[in-house]
Amino acid sequence: MIRGCDKTPCKVKKGSDLSVEINFTTSDLTSILEPRVSGKVLGMKIPLSIPKDHQNACEHLKNLKCPLDANVDVTYFVEMPILKSYPSMKTEIEFNLVGDNQKSVVCFKIDGQIISWKV
Repeated sequence: MIRGCDKTPCKVKKGSDLSVEINFTTSDLTSILEPRVSGKVLGMKIPLSIPKDHQNACEHLKNLKCPLDANVDVTYFVEMPILKSYPSMKTEIEFNLVGDNQKSVVCFKIDGQIISWKV
């Protein structure tokens, strides 16, 4: 869920923070969770900046800590900056949490649009 977005494309203003809450159930045991976020530009995946203090997703789980057992309900929350240098454009945003052995634990895509404050 993207905070402030009730329909797609989710409009995100440059110079603001994108707040994302992901609810999921683990399928396997994992001792780590690494967030990976990208936008699709001209058909290519471009990584988006994740603040250093959010690069370990285990530190941003609600009511849980890693390692995570299989079949556990998890809520992850992150706020990441939308830099003013990003171009104004529509993009497909992909959120992925990667666990042990670089295995995707949860992944989702959503249509987004980076806009300036004036729009």
